[in-house]
Amino acid sequence: MSTYFRAVLFAVCLLVVPAGLFAQSDVCSKLPAVDSVQSTGNSGNNADVVVEQMRQRMQLQIAQDIQRADWISKLITVKNSLPISNLRALCIFQAEVIPQAALHVISIRAPKELMPTIEDAIKSLDVPVIGPRSVELTIHVLVASDQDETLRPVPALLKPVVDQLKGVLSYKQFYLLDTLLGNTVESTRMNLRGDVRGLAPPTANSNRDTGYQFSADIRLGSGDSAAAVIRLASMNYLLNTGVSIVTEVDIPQGKQIVVGKGTGGDRAFILVVSAKVLN
Repeated sequence: MSTYFRAVLFAVCLLVVPAGLFAQSDVCSKLPAVDSVQSTGNSGNNADVVVEQMRQRMQLQIAQDIQRADWISKLITVKNSLPISNLRALCIFQAEVIPQAALHVISIRAPKELMPTIEDAIKSLDVPVIGPRSVELTIHVLVASDQDETLRPVPALLKPVVDQLKGVLSYKQFYLLDTLLGNTVESTRMNLRGDVRGLAPPTANSNRDTGYQFSADIRLGSGDSAAAVIRLASMNYLLNTGVSIVTEVDIPQGKQIVVGKGTGGDRAFILVVSAKVLN
């Protein structure tokens, strides 16, 4: 076949092939696929194959449209994002199923008598997809001391906690050493690390930093996200000074919980943790 004739035939196919060939895909379509035009080496390509595929698909499309001439169409609104793998469950019916994800609708074309059954099936599929929930931890590291420290004062949001600590600990002063913020998903281990300043005496030329590590397995209790309790399992906070706080604790959402205390020299280090589920 000459190059000119192939080009003309290809253009004719593009003009007469039904628009559905290039429209959004029917997830239940059984029409054969059409390859793209690609180089096959030696300055050749597979245009002849592609044209034949288009011709065969066009013939099948025309026959299919004749068979479905009395089908009706309907747009069905959905609340949730439905994966294509779920929508393929509708292919047990005689139907064209074209998702319009951006509009939250599904275009259905089917025999009139099947439409109510298909609508009921979509309602049963239109449920939230349950996946791992995201968790955010806020960890305040307090220092209790009888000495004046070059650390930050305790912020107002932690003063109720400090007032309670003063009732059980004999230290005169409380300071904020650091605030850690971590995000992860349930059933994974959160790992945070960094440096804090103010614990080690400064050198002549600079301040000296102290490294820390925090880790915990994040688990959620049963119930909806608003009521879920976040469990910190195998929690470990370690300062490079040798201070370590190891525990397991449940954190109710919306509350600041003192999860542990460690001592180093004449100081006490206290972790105050709050947590929330983000989705």
